[in-house]
Amino acid sequence: MLAHQKGPEYSREDIVSQAWGSILSTYFPQYASPDGGVIYSIRRAAARGEAVVLPQAKPCRVIVIEMAQAPADPWPSLPDPGMSLPPARDILWVACKAPVEDTPAGWKDLMEQCASRLELAHPARKLYVILAIGLKWMMFKWDPRHKTRSPLQMLADHRPDTWAMDSRYRYDSGIAGQSHVVYSNNAPSPDLVDTTLAYSLEFWAPEPDAPPTWAGEQPRPLNWRAMQLLEACFTRVRNTVSVGENDTGFN
Repeated sequence: MLAHQKGPEYSREDIVSQAWGSILSTYFPQYASPDGGVIYSIRRAAARGEAVVLPQAKPCRVIVIEMAQAPADPWPSLPDPGMSLPPARDILWVACKAPVEDTPAGWKDLMEQCASRLELAHPARKLYVILAIGLKWMMFKWDPRHKTRSPLQMLADHRPDTWAMDSRYRYDSGIAGQSHVVYSNNAPSPDLVDTTLAYSLEFWAPEPDAPPTWAGEQPRPLNWRAMQLLEACFTRVRNTVSVGENDTGFN
């Protein structure tokens, strides 16, 4: 994976969006069964709510997963570009930043940039959002119904200082195995997002101190639990009932 080869000081987003594009194409197939069903589309560098950003800040790259109900008529495995596709609906955004941005401040900037675009593209529609910096990632829900004070805060560069988070970002506690949100036992104190606990896509190296395996078996890969969690997140996205359709100007 190029993101690993370039190292943590690499300053371009291209390798991050390329890695996620490959992953998403595996879990969100762009075809439907012969008798109809759900069809997904992967929109790389999607034109969604392009917001004005400060001159010194690079805008994040966004990959979008769209879902549509395919007709019951015979449907090609890969629709022709000129075909009239059924109405679609965004169900997942992956907002990407370069590896060099992997700091609490970098995560904060990514979250704010993504929110500014979501606010324009989906002011009333819920969907899932993966924030990705280099090989690291975290998933949240975007829920525009929540406009009051957020139950989440982000740990800042200088701990224990925290930053307030956009109230429309929510944590899905129904996905088991997550650890990037540290629960507070002292209500009404907020739960804390710890960016140092973001999950990693680095899985090609064996797990350190892995127990012996049977002859011919490969040792468990590094971050295998994070891989299982990512699959659980994708399952959650696919199984969530999404209401409404995208605006007609989306592409």
